Formats: sequence, structure tokens, C-alpha cells
Amino acid sequence: MVQEQINKQIFGRLEKLENEVFKSKTKNSQPEAEFSKIDFDMSKRAFIKKYGKRLSGPKKFVLMLSCLVKGKVGGEISMEEIKKHWDKMTSLFGGKFNTYYSTTAKDNNWADSKKHGTWFLTKDWQNIFS
Repeated sequence: MVQEQINKQIFGRLEKLENEVFKSKTKNSQPEAEFSKIDFDMSKRAFIKKYGKRLSGPKKFVLMLSCLVKGKVGGEISMEEIKKHWDKMTSLFGGKFNTYYSTTAKDNNWADSKKHGTWFLTKDWQNIFS
């Protein structure tokens, strides 16, 4: 009985230790479960604040695009509209819009542009969270 309690304590401590060790390696990554059901009904600022933590500029571009088209793959929006909303939230985005973001998003197949000045989400857009 006493040995059984000691074993439970040891295994409990080992489990806590393993959780701390492995958690520290992935501390800066966001859990994918958090993004399994994205809420497009929230305000734009709340949406960017909730889902945009620790994302790079190109990923934030895709996030803003997804917010504006409500996650619809193929839903088009003008670059001017994206810039307009971006520039209203520079504190959340970390600065003014840079066209490098859209180019990198296209290079990674998260977003694309069929004609000059319009952008749409690709089916791979949610890869910004991984």
C-alpha cells in the first residue's frame, strides 16, 4: 500500500516534469485546436487580436483577408480594402501595411491574385496557424 502511493507520487512528478520540458519547446507556438473553429462573427479588432498573436506580417495579411471574406476560399477583396482596415489597426499589426506581406502570402500559397488589386484565399490559407 505504501509502495503504491510512492509509485503514484513518482509517476505524478515525472508527468509534471515531462509536461514542463516539452511545453517549453513549443511555448511560442499556438495550439492548433484553438483554430479548429474560427469565429468570423466577432469584430475585426477582436478577431485580429485573438488569432493574430505571434503571427508574422504575411500571415497577418492572410488573417485580415480571411476576416474580410469570412473565411470563404475564393472570396475576393480589393487590396485597398485590406490596406484600409490594416491601417486602422496598426497597433495590432505592428505597423503600416507592406506589399511584401501579400507577395510572401502568394509565395506560400495562402492567398492569390487573379487580377491586379484583388486578392482571395486559397484552400491552404489555414496553414498560417501551423
